[in-house]
Amino acid sequence: MYNKFYTREETLTYDDVLLVPRRTSIRSRQDVDLSINIGTTYMKYPVMSAAMDTVTGTAMAITMGNVGGMGIVHRFQSVEDRMSGAANGPPCGVAVGMDETDKEIESLGHLFDVVALDVAHAHADYVVERTKHLSEVLAGSQCQLMVGNLVTREAAWELIEAGADILKVGIGGGSACSTRIVTGMGYPNVSAIIDVRNAIKDHAYGKHITLVADGGIRNSGDVAKAIAAGADCVISPANNPAVLI
Repeated sequence: MYNKFYTREETLTYDDVLLVPRRTSIRSRQDVDLSINIGTTYMKYPVMSAAMDTVTGTAMAITMGNVGGMGIVHRFQSVEDRMSGAANGPPCGVAVGMDETDKEIESLGHLFDVVALDVAHAHADYVVERTKHLSEVLAGSQCQLMVGNLVTREAAWELIEAGADILKVGIGGGSACSTRIVTGMGYPNVSAIIDVRNAIKDHAYGKHITLVADGGIRNSGDVAKAIAAGADCVISPANNPAVLI
C-alpha cells in the first residue's frame, strides 16, 4: 500500500500563516458577532471544550455552556454519570464510544445537543458503520451527531454519507497529543481544515455540515486562522478551555 509523505512546504499549520488586514466597517471588537448555530442549538461563541477525562466533566460542561460555548462531556464514565447534571441545561454535548446500547444512545440524544462519536482515527470501516447506525438511532431526536477525528477529504465524504452532522478535524496537531510521536501520523491543521471544508462543499448535497477544528489552538489568533480556513467552531486548549471565551 502506497503512503504519501507530506512535508512542511506542501502543507500549512497555524504558525505558517497570518491573516492579511483588510478594510473594515467595524469600530470595536465588541461589535463582532461570533455566534453560530449547531443544528437548532445557539452558541454565542464558536468554542467547545475537549471530551477528555481531564478536561470536561459535568462542571466544566455547564460552565462552558453558561459562558456561551459548549462542553463535550467525556465518555470514560458510565452513561448514567454522563447524563447527570449536564443535560437539559445550557448547550452541552456528550461523547460516546463503540459499546453503548441503542437505548442508551437514544436517551443521550434526547438530553444533549450534540452526541460525539469519539475515536482517534475516524476513517475506519467500523467507525463508518457505527456512524450509520448512530444516525439511525438518533433520527428521532434534535441532537447533532459529531464524528472525529479525521483529516482527509475521503474521510469527510464517507462520514457525511454515513450520516455525520459535524466533522471533528485534526490528528496529531494538539499540544498535548502524542499521536504524531507515537505513530508517526498526523496532518498540519490549516491544510486539514481547508481540505475537509472543500470536501464538504463538494459532497454535502445541500446538507449543512459543521466543521470543528481540533488541535493546535493556543490563542485567539489561532481561532481566527481556523475560522478563516473554513472551521465553524474550535476545540479550546486542553489546559484552559475557557481561555478563548
